[in-house]
Amino acid sequence: MKHYHPHLDSKQPTATGILGKLDVRVRFFYLLLGLLASLASDGFIVPGVLCIGGILLMRFSGMSASGIVPRLLTPFSIAGLVAFAQLFLHEGRELFTLSILHITFAATYEGMRMGLLIGIKVISAAALTWSFIAFTPVHRILAVTQWARVPAVFTELMTLVFRYLFVLLETVLDIKNAQTLRGGYTSFRHSLRSAATLAGMTFIKTWEQADQASQAMTCRCYDGRIYLKPLDRLTFWHYGQIVVGITLSIVSQFLLKLAYAAKEMPVSYGFAKIRRISARSCKPA
Repeated sequence: MKHYHPHLDSKQPTATGILGKLDVRVRFFYLLLGLLASLASDGFIVPGVLCIGGILLMRFSGMSASGIVPRLLTPFSIAGLVAFAQLFLHEGRELFTLSILHITFAATYEGMRMGLLIGIKVISAAALTWSFIAFTPVHRILAVTQWARVPAVFTELMTLVFRYLFVLLETVLDIKNAQTLRGGYTSFRHSLRSAATLAGMTFIKTWEQADQASQAMTCRCYDGRIYLKPLDRLTFWHYGQIVVGITLSIVSQFLLKLAYAAKEMPVSYGFAKIRRISARSCKPA
């Protein structure tokens, strides 16, 4: 008899609106499709549209603006650092120079374009990922991994990380608050010492917690398998949603290629060709 995990199978808040009506496997497929489209794009249009789409999905699925902004602050920071670093890593037209310790670094327009492109890809990937995981309970995500025949050790690690990550964060916050109350961060020197102590205590607590969890699981005859409620079989309606997503992706990529080709083609080329055809047709026999 299989006993399903009581915590992971508990009811958790899910998405409403568009995301709530889609099967979790269809949403996961759309996430992978969006990430691949963003990474494979050479321009700003596809990552920008996906970024705006991910933010709108979070907003219309029930997340407030005060919940969206903190989740995207870290991706924005990473994108800014990457964009700034890319300024000085490419050759081309010089934008400006920066001198540090008698070393001159030249920023280029090509580096700026590449940095902005990578930055918008990072933000779009974060927005798409958050639009999936913020409204999908963990037990449904783990069920998708089992349905996709992901190795059991990966599902086991995800379960343990989700179970003990918040315990570890709470322990770290308690230690940091205790250090703050005792004046551990009143100066730069004290801050460095307190940070080193915090890192050491975090490592020790993690080691102790892992040892206690291992002993508890062994005493309960844990065999390395986590039983989750299986997902329902995919219907033709679900396969139709997947086909629609693939079709829209292919059509949008084709239209973008045509738009780029039309943009690169000189306007005078078309008029010159029309004049040659008209002159040829009006030429007397």
